[in-house]
Amino acid sequence: LMLNITDFGALPNDGKDDREAIQRALDSAEKDGIYKPLYFPAGRYELSAPLFLDQLAGGGFWGEGSDKTVLVSTTGKGVITANGAGYASFVDIGFENRRGAETATTDFDWPTNTSLLKSRGRTGAALQANMFYRCRFENGGVGMAVGRSRMGDGFMLVDCVFRNIKTGKGEGAGYVSENFNALTNPLVHCLFENLDCAVNNKKGSFNFYGNKLVNIRSAALKFYAVVSDGFAIVNNDMDGSPVPFITTGHSSAKAHLLVDRARVAAPAKQSLASAYTLGGSALFLSSSFPNRTVTNGGGIGDNTLIIWKTMAAGFSATGRAHRYSISVGR
Repeated sequence: LMLNITDFGALPNDGKDDREAIQRALDSAEKDGIYKPLYFPAGRYELSAPLFLDQLAGGGFWGEGSDKTVLVSTTGKGVITANGAGYASFVDIGFENRRGAETATTDFDWPTNTSLLKSRGRTGAALQANMFYRCRFENGGVGMAVGRSRMGDGFMLVDCVFRNIKTGKGEGAGYVSENFNALTNPLVHCLFENLDCAVNNKKGSFNFYGNKLVNIRSAALKFYAVVSDGFAIVNNDMDGSPVPFITTGHSSAKAHLLVDRARVAAPAKQSLASAYTLGGSALFLSSSFPNRTVTNGGGIGDNTLIIWKTMAAGFSATGRAHRYSISVGR
C-alpha cells in the first residue's frame, strides 16, 4: 500500500541530494486526487530544497524512528512546504533544518486551492486534519508553522520532539499557529528542549496536554490575537528556566484559559508564571509555580482570575479583572 522512496532513486547516507527523487515519489503517489503514503527506510536523506506538498489529500510519510529516518535540509531552506494538506499521517520521521538557519523546518500552508499541475486544476485539498506521531523537528526558527494564509485546523501532534529552535532575536518557536481558523490543535506528550519558545499562538488556538519543557529562553507559551476561544493547558512540566510560563499580547476578543496541573520549577530569581492580558478568564487548578507570580488583566469583557489549590509567590488581578482564590498555597 505504501510507495518506497528508494524505488524512485532516493538513497540514504550517500552524501547526495535526494530532493528530486523524493519529490518524484511524492508526485507519483497521487491518483485521482488521493495520495498513497510514502515509506522512508532508515537513514539520512539530504534535501537541497524543501519537499513540496501540492494539495496533499491522504497519504503521508512513514519512517522507522525520528532518529533513524531523518530528512535534512542541507541549505537551511527547510524540509517541507505545503500548498494544501489534509488527512495525512506523518509517523516516525525526523525533520532537521540546517543548524543556524532561521527558516521554518516544516511550513504547512494553503495559499491557493489550485494545484501547480494543470491536469489537476482546483482540488480543494484544504489544510486540515493532519496527524504527527513520534516525529522530531530540529533547528530552524520554527519547527512547524501552520496556516499562514488560511485554515489549519485539526492538526494533532503526539509524542513529538522539538529541539534547538531559536533565532538571533529570540523569536524561535517549536510550533506556531498563524491563522484564526487554526483552532484547538492539540499537542500531546511532546518534548520541547532548548527553544526560544515552545508554542507561539499568533492567531487561532491550541491545547497542550502532558508536555515537558526544558531550557526555554523567551517564554514557554505565547498567546496573541485570538477570536473568542479557549485554551486548555493540562498536566505539563517545565524546568526552572527563568522566563514566563505564559505571556500574551493584544487581542480584539477575549479568550479563556484553563491551566490544570502545571508544574513549573522555581527560577533562581522571582519571575512570572503568567501575565494573562488577552481578556477573558484564567483558571488555575492544582498547579505549582514556586518563586513565580500569576496575574490576569486586560480591558476586554469581564475578566476573572480563579485560583484553586495552586502554589505561587503571588496572585494579582488588574484592570477589569476580578480575583477569586480558593485553597491557595504560597
